[in-house]
Amino acid sequence: MKHAVVALSLIFSGCAGGPEVSGSTESETAPRALTVLGSEITYSDATGESCENAVVIRGAPDQQTGVRSQYAWLTEVYPGAELVNRGSSSNEEQTAFFSWFRLKFEGESIYHCFDITEYFVESMKRWEQ
Repeated sequence: MKHAVVALSLIFSGCAGGPEVSGSTESETAPRALTVLGSEITYSDATGESCENAVVIRGAPDQQTGVRSQYAWLTEVYPGAELVNRGSSSNEEQTAFFSWFRLKFEGESIYHCFDITEYFVESMKRWEQ
């Protein structure tokens, strides 16, 4: 278990040497833009407390950058958090796709959801070709 916590800490802090914060934010902890793997990623100002109010990720050119952009955002907002579990889901019509995280942060259980539709759909189109 100790190795898993260390590995997850490295994942949370290892997004291409750490994300660079760019652009303005409404709060000190919720970035609106980060540079991830050389791409400018933007995030909506949603809370992410549920998938109905998911933080929308835009600008990820591929699946790898999209996934890293989730971890980069979480690292900025919940530094040092421990990953408890992670999953994905879609709405009933499969027109929206989500990635969710359950974290342990400062002794509390945190649920966070991202809307990954933009990069997920583009990745699926490339895989189908």
